[in-house]
Formats: sequence, C-alpha cells, structure tokens
Amino acid sequence: MKKKSSSYILTSTEKKHIKQNKIIKIITTLVIISVIFNIIFLADIRIPVINPNGSFHGIQGVKIEVSNKKHPSIIKLFFKDNTKYDSFTSITLDTRNGIYYLEKKSDICRLYGVEGFDFEYCDFELAKWEEAKNIVLKYQLEEYDPNRHVDKEGRIQNYDVDYEFSLWLNGSDMQMEIPENVEEIEEYMIELTNLARTK
Repeated sequence: MKKKSSSYILTSTEKKHIKQNKIIKIITTLVIISVIFNIIFLADIRIPVINPNGSFHGIQGVKIEVSNKKHPSIIKLFFKDNTKYDSFTSITLDTRNGIYYLEKKSDICRLYGVEGFDFEYCDFELAKWEEAKNIVLKYQLEEYDPNRHVDKEGRIQNYDVDYEFSLWLNGSDMQMEIPENVEEIEEYMIELTNLARTK
C-alpha cells in the first residue's frame, strides 16, 4: 500500500513573510516608475509619439522630426526668480499675426490688438491683468542681450523673428528675451482680442 504524500502547510510566520515580500516588490516597482517619470519631466526629455492620425513626432525611421512648438521645461517652472520684473505695468507682444498691447491702469486694464487691418481695443477688469501677469511670470524672464544673438564670427544677427516681447518697467520699455511660454502668452492675447470684438 502506497503512503500518501503529505503537503507542506505554511506557518503563519511564513505566510506573513511572503505577503511582506509581495508588498516590497510592488512598492519597489512603483518607486522605479516614479523615478523614471521624474527624470523624463525634470530633464525635459522628448519621447517619440505616434498620433492617432498616423503622424510621427520624434523618430521616424532614421529621420528625427523637430517640432517648431516650444515645450517649456518643468524644472524651469520651479527654479526661477522674477522678483525684479514683477512690477511691470504693460506687456507688448509683436507676432507674425498681430501686435498686442495690454496695460494696467488704476482700476482697469486696457487691451489694444492689431491683426492685419483689424484694430480692437477694450477695457477689462483687473482680474484679466492678473491672469496675464501670472502667465508672463510663469517661467524665468531675462532682459534682451544682443550678445547672445551672434553668428560664429561674433556678428550680431538682425533678422526677422517670430516674436518681439517687451515690458514697461520702472518708467522705461524693457525689451526681453522671448519667454519660454511665448505661445501661451500669445494665445491669451488673442483670446482677449476676440473678447474685445464681441463687446
């Protein structure tokens, strides 16, 4: 007669140990995923993406497509010091599609928008100025430095650019380097201009 093989029964300590090992593995996996995402976002690494319509952004075979749209770096959002610029009282943005001027007055803000032959102006509540100001101060601002715009021989380049940006600060017009989120500023100015048309 054959002897029955006895199945090993886990003790409560062993069960507890196995459960702890599973929890440790799950936590370790989550930490690794978190670190990877933080490296991607803080270092502003671009990941090739295929859109649902089939178009590529990033690597396509051996060719790398470069998008013209700027993607602000998240790390620059946190490490900034715009205290010397936060008392500006007007914004001028010159783009290929139009010129936008927003100024703060004592109890209102006024927008002037010129798009081709279309001219709009409108007064808005100060809340609109605060929104615009927050967008402008979102990333690090820098005063325009012509020495940063030179060719390899050191000649200053004076050529058409997509944007010109300046702030009225301490009684003078200060030309600024193009902000990293200039497209966001432009979108807000266009939004205000469209609102001005409906007045």
